[in-house]
Amino acid sequence: LVTLFVLLAIIFFFKFIRLNSRKSPSAITLSYDFQWLGKFYTFLHHKKYYAFSLLSAGFALMCRENALTIVVFILLILFISKCRPKNFLYCIPFILLDLIYAALRLRLLGAHTVALHPDFMNFPLRMVNFLNILPRYISLLVLPLNLHLVRLTPFILKLREPKVFFGIASTFIYIYLIVKSRRNNLLLFSLFWFIIGLTPVFFMLDGYPFFYQAMMA
Repeated sequence: LVTLFVLLAIIFFFKFIRLNSRKSPSAITLSYDFQWLGKFYTFLHHKKYYAFSLLSAGFALMCRENALTIVVFILLILFISKCRPKNFLYCIPFILLDLIYAALRLRLLGAHTVALHPDFMNFPLRMVNFLNILPRYISLLVLPLNLHLVRLTPFILKLREPKVFFGIASTFIYIYLIVKSRRNNLLLFSLFWFIIGLTPVFFMLDGYPFFYQAMMA
């Protein structure tokens, strides 16, 4: 359900951007001094898609906190598409929506709603555990076998474990692919889309004492 609302939010947003970028018929007939009225009319005429986009983003947030990344996805598309700078301003309400959601969640559920293993609070260990999970997600994407809801990965508790170097090597390969694909917008977008979608794992990866493992959300 969250995927549906995320897609609707992005589709409606760029529907609004595309329509709002066109010149309205009324703007053509107006004199130069009053063309801003035509532009304002165009904005009002197409703002329903913008409202639908914000509404879809709100519903996505109510489904799952991963929807906080919607605004990052939109910014990514705007950047790769080389849209006009003013279009980036339309992202501000989405940022405010994320801040409101985060504030309400913190107030209603408290600061300790995600159970983290004590050793995982260390930033270097948090980073290497994220890098350890990154290639596992890639392998599931390439070869989606043995799929199930809860997938556990043992914590890395020491920076000298072999899995640390495997995760770092995988990350360097991923960065190399991003650099090599900088002229291929579709591939560049796909690589960034994948890594942005995983960012909530870095901040909200759960650790349960009775499992003593990391959970791939």
